[in-house]
Amino acid sequence: MNAHAPIQPRGRQQPGLFEVKPTPGPWRAPSAGIYGPDDLLICSLGHEDTVRAYRARGDTCGELLMANARLIAAAPELVAAIVALLPFVDGKKPGALDVCMAVHAVLTKAIG
Repeated sequence: MNAHAPIQPRGRQQPGLFEVKPTPGPWRAPSAGIYGPDDLLICSLGHEDTVRAYRARGDTCGELLMANARLIAAAPELVAAIVALLPFVDGKKPGALDVCMAVHAVLTKAIG
């Protein structure tokens, strides 16, 4: 499988059911590290080079870095909420198909 190609759903299942799934949530960001269940480190934004890059962008207090960490930590719940909303989208409303396609593309980016 091409590492850069989006992971395709299996068959005609509900969107969001992909072959490779991320670490289940909830995730938390008590620091620049994002942790999953059982304190499993998901990723760290606290690497020296990352901190230096944020400081170069004017984030001397680490506020932007922590905002990004919180957003990353919310990813599992965001994906679950979007997947749960999909059945409620009325396909007859103008633009609904475009919204569904955009949501599917974002889910593919987030999950795959």
